[in-house]
Amino acid sequence: MSAPVQLITIGVDRPEVPDSVLAEFTRLSDSGLVKVLDVIFVQHNEDGYVDSVDRLDADRMQFDGSLISELLTTPDAEDASDATPVWSVHDAVPQGQMAALVLVEHTWAGPLVSAMLDSGGRMFDELWLSAEDRQLLASLLAARG
Repeated sequence: MSAPVQLITIGVDRPEVPDSVLAEFTRLSDSGLVKVLDVIFVQHNEDGYVDSVDRLDADRMQFDGSLISELLTTPDAEDASDATPVWSVHDAVPQGQMAALVLVEHTWAGPLVSAMLDSGGRMFDELWLSAEDRQLLASLLAARG
């Protein structure tokens, strides 16, 4: 898979994807820009454990959370020796809160990455800007007119 994949964490009050969000998943997939690969709801309990939450919309969703669950629980041999994890659902979801984890493949970037790799480039890293960094970027862009 050469296209970048992103795991988006969104705080929610209910373990359900509203119809408007389902429509957006369809629109994005139809556009060919991104592909939603999976969705799971999790609760970071007060005792510190993170558990999946039974969905209210299971009957109308094609995503069951199994892909994300496997991805998050399968150790990566390359990262196994690293004592500091790069990302943790425990850190991403505040204790006592519920979140939707949405796994998205950025299909629009696949041909670009492939072309760069085919021409001798090497993938070093992927960086996603935090909400604070995106606000800073918006301010910088606004200042340029």
